[in-house]
Amino acid sequence: MNKTLRFGGLRLKENRFSANAWIEKTHLPRRVYIPLLQHSGKPAKICVQKDQLVEEGQLIGSADGNLSCPVHASVSGRVISIASVSDHSIVTIETGGSVKNWYAKKTPLEQLAPKDMIERIRAAGVVRLNGESVSEASNLEKATGSKIQTLILSCFQTEPYLASVYRMSLEKCEEVLEALNVYRKMLSVQNAVLVFSELDLELIALYTEKAKGLNNITILPIHAKYPQDEVSLLVQTAAGKEIPLDKNPWDIGCYAIDVETLMAGMEAVLYQKPLIERIVSFTGDGLNKAVNLKVRIGTSISYLIEEYGLPAQKKLLAAGGPMRGEEITDRNKPITKYINSVIFLSPSKKYVVSNDPCIRCGSCVELCPVRIDVPLLSRLCELGRLDEAVGNGLSTCVECGLCAYDCPSRIPIVGFIKRAKKLINSEN
Repeated sequence: MNKTLRFGGLRLKENRFSANAWIEKTHLPRRVYIPLLQHSGKPAKICVQKDQLVEEGQLIGSADGNLSCPVHASVSGRVISIASVSDHSIVTIETGGSVKNWYAKKTPLEQLAPKDMIERIRAAGVVRLNGESVSEASNLEKATGSKIQTLILSCFQTEPYLASVYRMSLEKCEEVLEALNVYRKMLSVQNAVLVFSELDLELIALYTEKAKGLNNITILPIHAKYPQDEVSLLVQTAAGKEIPLDKNPWDIGCYAIDVETLMAGMEAVLYQKPLIERIVSFTGDGLNKAVNLKVRIGTSISYLIEEYGLPAQKKLLAAGGPMRGEEITDRNKPITKYINSVIFLSPSKKYVVSNDPCIRCGSCVELCPVRIDVPLLSRLCELGRLDEAVGNGLSTCVECGLCAYDCPSRIPIVGFIKRAKKLINSEN
């Protein structure tokens, strides 16, 4: 039997309605709305003015600190407004002007040193595209200070409806293997493990064939359960190692990354292309046609609905996945670096909080993939006892949502945990 999670997790119904749809480019929208906070850390600092003409890929927000990331214009045009929202700004650009061919000039890999490669990724504003939104350059800098023995590539997604990783892996096999070599050089690592869901037989066959004759590449099919594509669980599965508390994968000789981030990193290194677009699965219940789209950052969800339609019956709208994403009430919300899907869900699937008393059924503990005493941690976070929460696994929690998903009392466990983490981060 193929490898799976050691503890917890759940095999959720895939509902990958867009799995057979080729990635297609959307038309350029009339306007894009680009937030200067699409990453962990501080918002980018505005560096354009209203009425200024900008070119596609031009810097519009500079990084403010190590964890912050630069933000770029995803289209050519004119800045028509700069609005302040909460703790950051949103730059609105009216589309007009040239479309740049980023692939016209390629830098030979042998001409680049690892330090220069990381700097190109930093300048391109690349973040983890699996929803983490962490600066990829920051991760790479830390990892290059360690001796990396294994590069682990996630070629699967375990959250329902999502198909972007599957389609990219299938359509861009040659480019994925080229990107793998970019990262192997950058991290000075030879061994690479490519991890696939055992259900994706076409992918497994394709990469097994393409990897023939390539040294030190292992194809690893697994019995994938949600949330096994999360970094710490991926390392545990592929390398058989557990990441100690308050440590990172590189501290135990591993570097784990998803296909979409790997490709964005490669494009930054070889083509100096900033992160101005991403793959989005436009999918869900009742759609006539589910699709996978290459979308410019800042494109509004309402524009995608105009182009690709709505279900016949009213549905809930979510972005970023049904387990870890968020319900969308404002259809003008823009696609950002961390939104990998727009999903229409049947109202019956809406999670309704009731916060009844815990009945100690133990379901949350059984499902937790990182072995936390979930009822205790939830209660500590709810009461604001942050020091005790930290001592009982707060930082270990991967916020997969399985505990709340199966809770008969409908306790908003993940909400309590996220609030506690936010409070701690603000204090620090």
